[in-house]
Amino acid sequence: LRAERALLWKDHPLPASRRDDYSLLRHAIRADLEQSFVVRGAFSDQAAPTDTSTSATQALVEKGRQAAEEENHEEAIRLFTEVVEREPDHESAWGHLGRALTNSGNPQGGVEALRRQIEVNPLHKTARSNLGWSLEKLGDDAGAEAAFREQLEVNPLNTFSTRNLGRLLEKHERCEEALPFLEKAVSLDPSDGWSKLRWARCLHDLEQTTEAISLLENLAAESDDPPLLDSAGLAALRLDKPEIAVTLYMKATELDP
Repeated sequence: LRAERALLWKDHPLPASRRDDYSLLRHAIRADLEQSFVVRGAFSDQAAPTDTSTSATQALVEKGRQAAEEENHEEAIRLFTEVVEREPDHESAWGHLGRALTNSGNPQGGVEALRRQIEVNPLHKTARSNLGWSLEKLGDDAGAEAAFREQLEVNPLNTFSTRNLGRLLEKHERCEEALPFLEKAVSLDPSDGWSKLRWARCLHDLEQTTEAISLLENLAAESDDPPLLDSAGLAALRLDKPEIAVTLYMKATELDP
């Protein structure tokens, strides 16, 4: 995992044209790790992580997903709770339940459900990302940071954890640590304007002004998000670039009079 992470970071960049090849390699690595987990589970009398549900249970999962999409959190919680009562090792239901609980204003319950999901499948590709999000909602920034970092150990290409780890570090004024994560977040998702803005702010704090200005100019040219443009305008003023700030503010006003 350390070797494959080295492909992604600043000192060993992975060309965009090779990302599909890398994804195939990563799939093979994860398949091997999951097979190892299945073997270990067999010897320790622990069930391997599966979601081999009955059709009735799967119908409940689909209804729960639909309720979650409609932001009917209470119904989603009821349905996913019924699933995990029927099948205590249903990993995706634990994950959905965790997100529904957090969205309903119960991040503590969300954390407990997501930790259960990780117990069922320690190699889950997104569970720790969601755990980090729930821990941050709970006010546990240190726990959230640890969860995001652990997710990136399991899945270095996880955009959510990369973005939010960078955001969390910048929030705590740890810009030198945040910088590679914010840069990588933009590399993984070039449309991620908020990571681009945070990257620019960190560059400014680290006295790398020229690069920060370039990022703000890019936002002025490409972003259609008025709140983002307003925030970028403030960053431009901090950089003593009123002409860029004016461009950003004018565009924000045109988009949202």
